[in-house]
Amino acid sequence: HLVEATLIRGTKTVKTYPEFRKLYYGNSDQGSGLRTIKVDLMIGQDDRFKNPKDFGRKVFNHDAKLFEGMSIDDEQVFKLVRSSENYRRFRYDTDLFRAYINIYYVDTEHSRFDEVAARGLQRSDIFIYAGHSSEGYYFDLKRLYEEGQEALPKDMYQIMFFNGCTTSSYYNDNYFNAKKSKKDKRGTKYLDLVTNAIGAPFLLEGNDSRALTSEFILISNLLGLDPSGKVLDELPSWQVILGQITANATFDFTALTSVQGDEDNPKRLARDLKVPVPL
Repeated sequence: HLVEATLIRGTKTVKTYPEFRKLYYGNSDQGSGLRTIKVDLMIGQDDRFKNPKDFGRKVFNHDAKLFEGMSIDDEQVFKLVRSSENYRRFRYDTDLFRAYINIYYVDTEHSRFDEVAARGLQRSDIFIYAGHSSEGYYFDLKRLYEEGQEALPKDMYQIMFFNGCTTSSYYNDNYFNAKKSKKDKRGTKYLDLVTNAIGAPFLLEGNDSRALTSEFILISNLLGLDPSGKVLDELPSWQVILGQITANATFDFTALTSVQGDEDNPKRLARDLKVPVPL
């Protein structure tokens, strides 16, 4: 097949921030009381789900160990509150919010995958998928939801990361269209979409138990933590977060990860927006 196309150079953003106020306080500008942040991380199999040596399972176990191993002053940061063969649930308490991190290892060929995906896309403040992209089939909104059903919440700020091969080709306008409303005609005010431009490896640095994953770097930064477990001095910009993901991958393995929908995000942090303090 021969396709003729016109390439248009986009505008590179120098500094934009995730909508931390919306993430930490919900839709209230001032914030009132602690809220719950829901994080869903889905990991799909590489080849065979039931194979105990499948690389997807290795990533699942590796991510779980990264959360289990993060500590501050010898205190475990993320508390393991539920565990099974294919599921881990962690809790993280701060002075601003309580976060629940759900990590799933799910068979992409089983109906449970669709159930977890459809529920996560509608309820999660931070939703991440790591695995094969299947050319956009897995998270096709028309496939996951019945015709006529509202696909995504209109007034809920969400951050989504599809960490698979060339996901920028499959998840862009269709997701922003699902967030459009009268108040948000482009659908970008309540969605930041992180995708990859080229192929993405499942796990970096081979068998190194200390190796970080892109999803772990993203989650820890969004919650106000350095991936090593240190509380950040200042909340990071999107460019800082994506720079860490690229640096961690190294030049040979970078997936050219970028964020869409940040053109209307804050260009600077508000003075009263503080870094969450762990309890």
